[in-house]
Order: sequence, then C-alpha cells, then structure tokens
Amino acid sequence: MAAPEQVSVIIPAMNEAGAIGRVVQDLRAAAAWAEILVVDDGSSDGTAREAEQAGARVLRHPYNKGNGAAVKTGLRAASAEYILIIDGDGQHKPVDAIRLVSRLGDYDLVVGARSSETQAGSVRRAGNGLLSRFASYLTDYPIPDLTSGFRAARREYMLGFIHLLPNGFSTPTTTTMSFLRAGYNVTRRAVRCLRHHLGAPQLEHLAAGLRAGAGELHHVDLPAERSLTLMLPDRPAIVLGSSQSASDVDAHFCETAGIDVVRRRS
Repeated sequence: MAAPEQVSVIIPAMNEAGAIGRVVQDLRAAAAWAEILVVDDGSSDGTAREAEQAGARVLRHPYNKGNGAAVKTGLRAASAEYILIIDGDGQHKPVDAIRLVSRLGDYDLVVGARSSETQAGSVRRAGNGLLSRFASYLTDYPIPDLTSGFRAARREYMLGFIHLLPNGFSTPTTTTMSFLRAGYNVTRRAVRCLRHHLGAPQLEHLAAGLRAGAGELHHVDLPAERSLTLMLPDRPAIVLGSSQSASDVDAHFCETAGIDVVRRRS
C-alpha cells in the first residue's frame, strides 16, 4: 500500500484561476504528498499565480497544448514512485484521492470510477457509457468509467507508455487500455464527482470521444468471435465477429459516431 508521501500529484490546468488555489490547499490539508505539480497549459488568467500562492510547484506551457500534453509534462517532472492525476477544477475530493493511492502497490493503476449520475451532461454520460461498454467487451474486463482522468499509477509504468499518450483529452482511455494490454494490475474505486465545480473544464464531443477510443483500441488482440478495431488512413473501422453477440455490440453507435462497421462472414 502506497502512502501519500510516495506520490507526486499532477494537476493539468488551463484557465482555472477560480478553482486551482482551493484544489491545491485542500490537497495539502488532506495529506503530506511528496509534491504537488500544477501544469499550466497556456492559461490566459491567473492560474499559475494562484497555484504558486497555494503552495504548488508550477510548470508552464508557453501555449495551450492539450490536457494530455500537460499530463505528460507532469509525468516527466515528477520525482516520486507513484503519481496521482487529478483535475484542477475542483470536481474531485481529496478524500477520494487518498482512497485511490491507498490501493497502489497491490495495483499498478487505480481509476476513480464516477457514477453516471455525477458525470456532467446527458450527452457526455451517454458517450462515456458507450465507450466504457465497448472497451469492456473488447478486453473482457469490466471498465465502468474508461474516460475518467482521476487516477493513480506507478510512474515508471506510465512513462513506458508516454509515447502513446495523445495530447488531447483521450489520455485516460489510452492509459487504461495500455495497462490492461501490458498485463499490469488494474482496479477502480468509486468516487464522487461534483457536478457543479468551480472551474471551467473543456468537454469532449461524443463522436470525437468514440472515434478516439476506437483508434486507441486497435492494438488489442482478440479471438475470432470478438471484434477487431483497425486504423484506416482517414477514419477507424470496426470489424465485427461473425457471432450474433459480436454483431449486436454497439454497431449503431459506432456508425453514428463516424466509425465504419464491417461484418465478418461466418
């Protein structure tokens, strides 16, 4: 079991001046973390200043690169054995952060799984649910919340996948699938996500999230009765197995999200 003293906290943030100070203060009050790193992803407000005043170490991007790029900057700069990634908008509770890191050691990746009721917006809930269901089907492993960015992991293993991580918002999807693909120990803990948080986070569109998720799953090896995801030059395609169960899995949603569906013959 990992202690907070073994954990570097990474907080990607853009234009979160109204929330980041409280986030850092609450984390510092909750536990003695090894360090708290705020990666200011090209903010045009006082995010960096508020984070520094609250006691965080601030790393700055000269321009906006994306949430995933901010996470990668934090991973490279972190010094502890383990890392915790938490949003800078105040939607996550420090007590949940401690619960996640307490499972490190036994597990290599611990994901904070949100209930559908606490995810913002019906469209986003639907998109996250479909993507999680699709990933669970392909991996034969239950993944209730594939897109949650609230997670704790062994830093060495995360760095091993850093070249695969996108600069945008699909980093959580990539890390979860990569850890499962590598055979690392993955678990999740239920967390409460505050729907009316302080900052102004950016949301992915449903179709973009599904397309990104499909693209990231293309390395998964599957038996004949499972689906296989392929990357084509312009858009991803899903090749569904010949079994009825495979044919029924989210084909309609893939098609509406701009993902080609090809059915394999018996």
